[in-house]
Amino acid sequence: MDKIRGVVLSGGGAKGAYQVGVLTYMASAGFRGFHIYSGTSVGAINSYWLAHFPIEEFLRGVVELENLWLDKLRSNRSVYRYCFPKYLYGACHPHLVTVKSLERLIKGVANEGKVRESGIKLLLTAVDILTGELTVFDEHTPDIFDAVMASASMPGAMPLWECEGRLYTDGGVRDIAPLSHCIKAGAEQIVTIHTDCETAYKYPPKNMLEMLNRVIDFMTREILVNDLAKLDKINTEVTAGKKRLKRHIEMDVISPSENLGDSMDFDPKLTKWRMELGRKDAREYFKGAR
Repeated sequence: MDKIRGVVLSGGGAKGAYQVGVLTYMASAGFRGFHIYSGTSVGAINSYWLAHFPIEEFLRGVVELENLWLDKLRSNRSVYRYCFPKYLYGACHPHLVTVKSLERLIKGVANEGKVRESGIKLLLTAVDILTGELTVFDEHTPDIFDAVMASASMPGAMPLWECEGRLYTDGGVRDIAPLSHCIKAGAEQIVTIHTDCETAYKYPPKNMLEMLNRVIDFMTREILVNDLAKLDKINTEVTAGKKRLKRHIEMDVISPSENLGDSMDFDPKLTKWRMELGRKDAREYFKGAR
């Protein structure tokens, strides 16, 4: 019997193109797909799209996701537009951009019925802005679209999003790569695709938004490191027979070998480069794992 496979897709805004590249390589190399998609921020958007397709249609789902990024995300304005006056708007509002373009894009391709009927387990995280509570939405959430938008609401840049009567911001604030939820859902083999690396940035922040994104990158990097360390400890104890009620989790973690740049930059050339780097890193990772 096949082991239950899950994929964890982290946040990262425009850097989510890297995840598409990794998945494109895996699909073309004959990987059989995932039973569980656990995502936050842009990882929630990618997960939501892939959850439209049953596991046996993994290749088709990845190809269509790649086409979506290449055909629909032609510039920053395909996702967001700055409020006027730029940056000063944030002095009296909790956001700097509007996301009508992203809203129209997701609504234009979404079919919540297909997601619920695909047999895929979908897990999306967002943070309640009033309580700080991390909320996990799934494929049975009454309005999955709002859950996706809530998870993808990048703090400080994008507006808060209401879902089921509560206001949310980006799930990456508390859980950059929602690993534990994937494990709780029953995953026995997990691939985590991160969008951050420890390679130094090439330039200092040029504005307030870049500074905010840079700080979030540094903070959330530690969350992922700590999560993976806990999992490694549990696996070690399971192997030694000390954790009889837990199971050993097979884990693959793929991170970019180069810095992916500004998470708010959806330049098409940069998108293609990020995808190609994802394919390259995945190819080298799985070649070395054999």
